[in-house]
Amino acid sequence: MTFPIQEGRPTTGRLVIDPDTSKVLTFDVIGMPKKGDRVEVVLESGWTDTRPSPPSAD
Repeated sequence: MTFPIQEGRPTTGRLVIDPDTSKVLTFDVIGMPKKGDRVEVVLESGWTDTRPSPPSAD
């Protein structure tokens, strides 16, 4: 699925979804002026009741 990020701009987003599990596999941002393209790969996803903790300073 491809969709515009902002109306009137060349930047688009694309979701790649596993049809068997309905999980998002990647999120791509394409056509960002002066920044290039970006791809985010989802390594793991799921439900949890645990609160997230902030990243360490290390």
